[in-house]
Amino acid sequence: MSGPSQVSDRGLRSVRRVRAARELDARLGLHRAQLEEQGLRAAAARRAAACAEAGDLPAQVSGAELAARRAALLRLGDAARVAQESVAAAHRVTESARAHWQLSHTRTRAIEQLLERRAEARRREAAREEARRYDELAAQAWVRRTAGGAR
Repeated sequence: MSGPSQVSDRGLRSVRRVRAARELDARLGLHRAQLEEQGLRAAAARRAAACAEAGDLPAQVSGAELAARRAALLRLGDAARVAQESVAAAHRVTESARAHWQLSHTRTRAIEQLLERRAEARRREAAREEARRYDELAAQAWVRRTAGGAR
């Protein structure tokens, strides 16, 4: 059965395919952003651990060694701060990617639900038409029986 409603659904099915492709792209982008954020979090944790380890001083330290350790610790601290800023930026990108995917998912579901509602309406209409045909056949049979019995 390919009535006019089926033709209009063909366009909606095309829209659904495009929306589904966009949703998949958005989901892949979200996954990539999450992986990037996880990698940056691990790197930041390593830098923070290196800062903690570098802060331990032996009991006896010369002035030159203390100055060198201080400079190294400052560099490590700067690297740890930059790493944390990178994690924060990656988190913002991940949240943006999540919002983009959710919007794409919502749009895809809206088209799918519209198609489902249209298909259900067609099923109900077909069931009503079938019930009408059966009622008409039953009425014709009743007329034949009562007309045949009246003779």
